[in-house]
Amino acid sequence: MTHSNFLIQFSDSRFLSIQECEDVARKVINSASGGGKAGVHILAYWSGNIRWSRNIVNTSGDIRNNHITVTRNIRGARGAVQLNRFDDTSLRVSVERAERLVESSSEDVDADLPIPYFQEVHSKPAIWSESSYNLSAQERASIMRRLAQSSIESGFQSAGYVEVSAAGQAVMHQDGAWMYYPFTSAQCSITVRSKDGSASGWAGIDSHDWGSINADRISAIALEKCRTSMNPVRLEPGRYTAILEPQAVSDFVSSLFLPKTLDRIRAELNHGPYTQGDGFSKIGQQVFDGRITVRTDCMDPDMGFPPFSYSGTVYNPATWVENGTLVNLAYSRSYAIHNLWLTKGLPASGAYRMSGGSTAIEDMIATTKRGLLVTRFWGVGILDEFSMLSTGFTRDGLWLIEHGKVTKAVRNFRITESPLHTLNNIEQLGIPQRVFRPEFPTIVPAIKVRDFGFSGLSDAI
Repeated sequence: MTHSNFLIQFSDSRFLSIQECEDVARKVINSASGGGKAGVHILAYWSGNIRWSRNIVNTSGDIRNNHITVTRNIRGARGAVQLNRFDDTSLRVSVERAERLVESSSEDVDADLPIPYFQEVHSKPAIWSESSYNLSAQERASIMRRLAQSSIESGFQSAGYVEVSAAGQAVMHQDGAWMYYPFTSAQCSITVRSKDGSASGWAGIDSHDWGSINADRISAIALEKCRTSMNPVRLEPGRYTAILEPQAVSDFVSSLFLPKTLDRIRAELNHGPYTQGDGFSKIGQQVFDGRITVRTDCMDPDMGFPPFSYSGTVYNPATWVENGTLVNLAYSRSYAIHNLWLTKGLPASGAYRMSGGSTAIEDMIATTKRGLLVTRFWGVGILDEFSMLSTGFTRDGLWLIEHGKVTKAVRNFRITESPLHTLNNIEQLGIPQRVFRPEFPTIVPAIKVRDFGFSGLSDAI
């Protein structure tokens, strides 16, 4: 189904159509008074889900909601109000409250240099799926029973989550800007554990299209990881050669590509990993291994995402790192006009694709004398924003490699390491693949890295 057909056919859908969003937005704009500018953002969505644990359903249901944000900007002072109702009274009151908030906000010293809103033509990624939109509660229950059955037959406990959703995102500004785009998403994750709680395996994936998700394969991977995690041994903490599966790579290095981290102004104000100090960023400098290139593009067929941001800023294709060299950082349209003599900003969405190689994980294992194979990380947090030193835990599958073979399961570790160090100590790269990161589509390779820091033991499974 094409984008235009969607807009016509689903005017009475499970979420607000283009016409309904436009009607709501215009009511907000028309309620504004006292000068300045008004804006409204709408995220109208439906989701259907089923969650289970110990092979039994915990929750199942359908959710519909609308997130509406009303903004007023007068002489650079800003007020914003959020609501989820769109009756006339609620919308009018939200505008009045935003205007009262303006009165208690500081005016912007740059208000004398107004930048008119500039509506770019956005891309139209193929991120609508009938199979996601039409997956019924009965079908979700059937999927859950099938996924749990293999664990039941093997004497294990399973827990998991299946969710499909559809949404329409809309932005309107008082100076005439108007955008709307519909999209779907789907996700499936499953954890399998032994009944005594000593072994655990996990697998998950997300996409805009439920039809592209092989839930049975996800279940089989989690079950096999649990089986091979039985009877884990304790190893001493230290630095090991580590083979990070794609999910572990995403869990650990994605903090380097968040919008906040990639912000050019923050770097020039001497914050974050990409600052050189003295008001300069590291643009033009090598920051990673020369085999690493990082790009984002909502038109990427494997990782499409909505083409504009919460504020209506269009996401254009961007290369952040090329052959290990930092070539771009994100910036606003205001920064582009005042500092770069450009008319458009370069926002970061949080989604990204990282280049890789062609080495299979089996070949990485075969060339490892002694090391660890990591399924994923959990609870990763940044300790230092400049070095990006981070801590967290391995989880749901960790194995010792000796003389080119996986020999035994290992108890989990706390990690203390920097993703900057990791991406500068690469031995081998695998084929990039999409991982489980529902909010920000991500494609990364498996990585074999030298001297990864496993700093302490953890009794978590």
